[in-house]
Amino acid sequence: MGEQPDFTAMVDRGLARGLEAYDAIRQALDAMPTSSGRALQRQAKVVNKASARTRRAHALRVRRSQTAVMVGSSTAVAGAGATLIEIVSAGAFVGTPVGWIALAGIGGGTAFWGYRSRSRIGSPPPAPQIPSALPRGAVGGDVVERYLRTRLDVITAAKKIESLHPEATREVLVADMEAGAALDALVERLRVLDQLARSPSSAAGAARESALVIAQRLARGCDTYDSLLQAAMRLLAAPDLSRTTDAILQPAVDALIAYAHGLSRAAEI
Repeated sequence: MGEQPDFTAMVDRGLARGLEAYDAIRQALDAMPTSSGRALQRQAKVVNKASARTRRAHALRVRRSQTAVMVGSSTAVAGAGATLIEIVSAGAFVGTPVGWIALAGIGGGTAFWGYRSRSRIGSPPPAPQIPSALPRGAVGGDVVERYLRTRLDVITAAKKIESLHPEATREVLVADMEAGAALDALVERLRVLDQLARSPSSAAGAARESALVIAQRLARGCDTYDSLLQAAMRLLAAPDLSRTTDAILQPAVDALIAYAHGLSRAAEI
């Protein structure tokens, strides 16, 4: 008779495979943001796409103006050179080809148009980039979600007041980018510390403690962001301003830029 199968070993192997699959699913879920974090990431994706389109459009305008300057200058030099050669070879100004002179004039006009166009384009418009949320259970994950929510609200408010006060919109977005760069760096540091805290290394405990410190800094940044959001809300609610735009926005803008500057200096120490 054949050897009877070892049912106990089969059950053990089945349980082991089931536990491995369960652990894999848990790890995949832990690596994902919370449901609120995923909703914020969808909003951030829309903002980031719009920012990318803004940057591409600005870069295209700059390239067009630079091309006009280069081509126009080359054409003007070629036309002027050819005109000079014709004059010298003829030995007089009589009979100078009008075509070369016209070519030089067209080239000079094109170069001048490109130069004026480039000066009117100015610096790139504010185009914020929003980071992604942290995985669920990460130290400071709730603070990161608060930061993303507040920053998205600030950007939304700025877009709403653009038709009423375009300059105020730019001030808000410039302040957002100034502080956003510093606070985004804190978010990425929290992301790295979370990965270290989840690892089995001896540095996991230190990573969690450092993450708590970074989360506190980010929370203070969110408090400052709230002042900018409140200023934007007051501006949106009062288009017939009895106070100037600067009087409403500037204190919040100054506070946000000062906080970002303080973070940058602290990182250098």
